[in-house]
Formats: sequence, C-alpha cells, structure tokens
Amino acid sequence: MATNTPVSTTEPGRDTGAGEGLGGSPRKRNTPLLALIGVITVLALAGGILAVGDLVGLRGGAGGSSAFHLTQDVRTSFGVVAAESMETHTGPDNVSQVGKVSVSPTQVQVRVVVAITNEQSSPVTYSPDEFTLLSDKSATPIKVSATSLKNATLLSRANIAGSLLFVAPAGAKSFTLRFADPGRSQPILIELHY
Repeated sequence: MATNTPVSTTEPGRDTGAGEGLGGSPRKRNTPLLALIGVITVLALAGGILAVGDLVGLRGGAGGSSAFHLTQDVRTSFGVVAAESMETHTGPDNVSQVGKVSVSPTQVQVRVVVAITNEQSSPVTYSPDEFTLLSDKSATPIKVSATSLKNATLLSRANIAGSLLFVAPAGAKSFTLRFADPGRSQPILIELHY
C-alpha cells in the first residue's frame, strides 16, 4: 500500500521562514510604505487639530500667544470681528468720518475700520471701548479717541462696521488692535500692518 509522504518543495539550505509569502514566493518588505502611511496619518491628525482650533477660535489670539491679521474674520464668543483696514496720519484727520482729532508732532493718528457680526439668535451689546490699540512705542494700551460706533445692541444675524481713531506715539513700527470679547477670558489680538 502506498503512503503519502510530505515532499519539500524548497531547495536544500533555503530559509522557509518569515521571508516567504503564500506559495513560497519571497515577501516584499513594506517598511517604506508603512513609514509613508505613518507620516500621512500624523500630518492628517495635525491638520485636523489645527482646523478644530480655527473653528472654535483657539488659535491666534484666544490664548494671547499669537495674533490674527488685518482683513481676517476672527471668531468671537458671539460671532465674528474683523479689522478691515488701517491707515495712519501725522496731522489732523480732515477726511475722517469720526471727526477731527489734533495731534502733536510726537503723535500719529491711527484709523482702523472694524466690522462686528452677531451670529447668535439673540441680540448682543457692543461698545467701542472694547477696542484698544497696542503699539511698540507705548507701554499701556491706547484708548479710542474718536469713533463712528456707539454703545449699542446688535440684532441677531446682523453686522455693523465703523471707524476707530487712536492717537499713538509717532515712530511706532507696529500696531495691534486688541478686542476684549466679553465672552472670553483672553483678548483677541489683530496685527495691523501698513
């Protein structure tokens, strides 16, 4: 009677361990592919974290560690605030809609146009006093000298734009608008480049 005896299909001395896949063919090393997948995963997670931070307003100003920029819509506790434009004048502002403010030769006028949007379903109050100006030449925040905005209530889903006029020390190289969002513990900072 004949018996079935297992027959080896490998050559003598050939390793049949982890280096072979099904059917005896050599298995390809997947190390570069796995590394690429790992890098892509890490980058996707980092992008997701940054995106969530932008959506909830955690980056750029909420912690005071970095600032937003001119014309950028910035998330607030009630909606959005933006510094639409900024200009400086070394003499009286005869064109400004916020009135004439005289300055000395050691001062400069800084006019900032801001927009405030209420995205809530209920009205919110706002005040131009929630805005101050920071300068590299001033140790203290600079208060608004004149404005087209008044203390008022902004209706649901409404927006308003207006001018803020500040008198800052002449020779300043940088200005930052600071908005004290009443719903946050830290102010929002918007860098003003001109």
